Amino acid sequence: MDDLAGARRLTISALFFCLACSGPPQQLHPVPELTTHLGDSENKAEHDEIQIAGGLIVEEYPNRNSPRRIYYRFPQGGIIDQTCSDMTTCREWTMKITGFKPGHMPGGFSVFLPEGIYLFVFTDDPHLQLIKNPDTDATVAYWVRNRDYVWVTGSYKQAMAMKDPR
Repeated sequence: MDDLAGARRLTISALFFCLACSGPPQQLHPVPELTTHLGDSENKAEHDEIQIAGGLIVEEYPNRNSPRRIYYRFPQGGIIDQTCSDMTTCREWTMKITGFKPGHMPGGFSVFLPEGIYLFVFTDDPHLQLIKNPDTDATVAYWVRNRDYVWVTGSYKQAMAMKDPR
């Protein structure tokens, strides 16, 4: 579970970078973030809330070390709500996207994902996850993560090129 938690932390940090640009960076800078643990309340279950410079808010339920649900609120509008489908390994997630508009996707998204429910599937490659249509099981996009960035791209060839941009 430590690898998965580390991957989630990296994804959150990388999403911050996606807010500002869609291309590979020339220089890398640390991502300022503030993590707060919030107990149960009338409105929300216990969770860790991460506020990332640039305005991205990430809520991880029940906590950052073993998330079962991750909720991303983007400053330019739009929400990604990921829920673990398999509570033992969490290698497949349900991903609900709402509020994104074609010309208003976060940086790093080279493909528009319309509102809806998708499957977010981990692969053997820790840098590559698949975004699939839950009805047809067809891959509709690739979630690519390298050390500091996340991209969402429409082709496998683009995904492989993004893994290690030079």
